[in-house]
Amino acid sequence: MEDNGPGIPHAMEDIIFTDGYTTKNGENHGIGLAIVKNSIGLLSGEIYIDRSYLGGARFTLVFPKDIKAEKEA
Repeated sequence: MEDNGPGIPHAMEDIIFTDGYTTKNGENHGIGLAIVKNSIGLLSGEIYIDRSYLGGARFTLVFPKDIKAEKEA
């Protein structure tokens, strides 16, 4: 997933996955990415943040080939 927005500063990459974090401008953000990260973790997956060639953020989701086998291990 990519967008052409302002992107995510490297220092905030871990913070955006917490429930309801607040920026230094006092803007509150929801729990959407916290839910996404938790859901991906339940499936033994991972999420990565990078810069998009469009100028914004790129989120890459990686899941094991056989999710059922990973969960039983």
